[in-house]
Amino acid sequence: MKERFGMYRFKTDGLPVKVPQIPAMHVLHTDPLHRPEWIDYSALDAKATWNVHRALKQKLQGMTAFMDEYLCKQLVQTPDADSKARMQRALEGLENAKSAQSKAAGSAAAKQSKAAAGPRSLPSMRAPPPPRPRPRTSSGKTDSESASAHVTPKGPFYTLWDLYCDYWHPFGEVLTDMEAEGVRVNRDHLIDQERLALQDQKAAEAHFRNWVKRYVPGGEFMNVNSGVQIRQLLFPGEKASATDVTPSTSKTFKAVNPEYDQVPRPKGVRRHIDFKLHGLWGKNVPGRLKAEVRTDKDLAAVSGAVLWSLVGKPGAAAKALADLDAREQAAAATAAQAGSTNSKEAAAVSLLDEDDIITADEDLDHGDHPAAAAAGDGSSDGQIAVIAEDVDDPEELQYWEQRGKELKLGKMFAAMAVGKGPRGDPRGEREGIEACLALEKLIEVSAIDKLLSAFIQPLQSDNISTSALVPLQLPAAAEDATAAADGSSVDDSSSSEVFNSSFSTDGSSTETSSSEGSSRSSPIYRVHCSLNLNTETGRLSARRPNLQNQPALEKDRYKVRKAFCAEPGKTLVVADYGQLELRLLAHITDCKSMIRAFELGGDFHSRTALGMYDHIKDDIAAGGCLLEIGDWHGEGDPPPLLKDKYGSERRKAKVRQASIMCDRSSTEGAHCNLCNGAFMLMILSMLSASPG
Repeated sequence: MKERFGMYRFKTDGLPVKVPQIPAMHVLHTDPLHRPEWIDYSALDAKATWNVHRALKQKLQGMTAFMDEYLCKQLVQTPDADSKARMQRALEGLENAKSAQSKAAGSAAAKQSKAAAGPRSLPSMRAPPPPRPRPRTSSGKTDSESASAHVTPKGPFYTLWDLYCDYWHPFGEVLTDMEAEGVRVNRDHLIDQERLALQDQKAAEAHFRNWVKRYVPGGEFMNVNSGVQIRQLLFPGEKASATDVTPSTSKTFKAVNPEYDQVPRPKGVRRHIDFKLHGLWGKNVPGRLKAEVRTDKDLAAVSGAVLWSLVGKPGAAAKALADLDAREQAAAATAAQAGSTNSKEAAAVSLLDEDDIITADEDLDHGDHPAAAAAGDGSSDGQIAVIAEDVDDPEELQYWEQRGKELKLGKMFAAMAVGKGPRGDPRGEREGIEACLALEKLIEVSAIDKLLSAFIQPLQSDNISTSALVPLQLPAAAEDATAAADGSSVDDSSSSEVFNSSFSTDGSSTETSSSEGSSRSSPIYRVHCSLNLNTETGRLSARRPNLQNQPALEKDRYKVRKAFCAEPGKTLVVADYGQLELRLLAHITDCKSMIRAFELGGDFHSRTALGMYDHIKDDIAAGGCLLEIGDWHGEGDPPPLLKDKYGSERRKAKVRQASIMCDRSSTEGAHCNLCNGAFMLMILSMLSASPG
């Protein structure tokens, strides 16, 4: 494709890019420049596909298919004469195979007795067997002589070609019909969610940059998607990129000049500006974080897993910050009532426990250091004055690490809280919490970008979807209002032109009118994916787009799954096996609790999560969520379902069940971010909840 249709795009310097780009498929079909070449390519591709089909058919016709005897006896009762004959041949093939096996066993026993009786003789030279004649068509010509369809040989065996004709070919037709039909997506919903996602992403970027700017001048120009810049910020003293010769605590980067896009543009304004980026702990100061995970190029890793280890539990930083604000407000109110002249300082002191306060006299090791005075409130240029000895203070570091564990925060909390005043000072706690919250916003930027690029935006692409206008009849009052607003009409002769040209690429509905009255035409978009059969598990998979890999329930913050809907007047039916493997396991093992759970019906994985986690049991008992929708008998809106509210716990229960069945407890436990000990405790909890 790239050799025949690839087109090179030229850069600003006039040189072509290295990798050619293939035009869109509809361009290859319609553009006069590509259409003759496309017709030639399609004809050659069709011929090659037909030759492969003939070769595979000939090979399958010469191979015997062995089916289960019970299945053959059941299928032989089919009313279809051809299928019945094939099943009968399959049964005959099974009988012939059994007799052949018995003969082989007898000959093997005879050879063993002969070998025991005397020495082995040299094997006699035999001529090779004659080639098997090719099946002929009705015209008497072989495959190489005729391109017509083959006639299935009526031999005594049930061949793989018979199996293909009976099962795989009809199944393939179902799959191609599914691809052609597609699934409807609500593009208006996706457009609204994309707008909301971009707003959230922009807010998260601004939050992170404003936090960096407090410690690093020029931090507002930082590229939040650059691993090199993030590495320079968190791990100063390490190599920021593979091209760096020596590590450095600061590095110069380029950023887009915000004044460059002003209208009118000021004179002499360059498109890019240079800014220096150093670590969060000051210029020429080594970082307090040690890189525990490294890349293949021996660089400090800044992946999502590494950042989460610095942040801690999702949402814990926001909760800790809200609690700290509430405590400070309560302390300030108490100080104000007591008539304090400086309520803010009194509030900060009142938050400290007497045992946690370390006075300046006790901290003699660092009291005389020039940077000690600036350690609490930061230096004049926005940097944090940090002394290397503070990091090595075992007692202070141990205190903040323990405090971080209590707040369920990561390693970034202690790294930023150390050196911000006396031990236990709320200023240090606030610094650590805000650092964890800022890094969580950085992770949020990447997560939103993944949702946009992998799900929300591709589902709106015209390359994988088709559209059609469906007229929606309006009430009489609405018709009059629409006609008055339009002030024009379209005759019937132009209806086909309206149908072809009124599609809106942004997914918005299109208004049309006719001589019979006004109506609103809404475009219906259907996404068409490609289904794959050649998978390791034998299950179907999809691509372009992968409709089977939509966001998990607990991660679908923009309701991407809600975009798949039915047309007006129709219902979207979701069909699944319903834990087929678990049902087989319950039947084979005769597990009473599993059988009872399946008899009760509902979501088996939700029931498993209910037996695993006590906090889910307490929430259901308090009416905070429902195990099944049928459990709600009150008035108003029902509480959320367990699978919606506790999607993460349900997913862990599902992985645990599959892991026990497949004996993959350690590896699947790692996928759940669980250590082996925690995973074994989960297994024991399921065994205790499953007495059968």
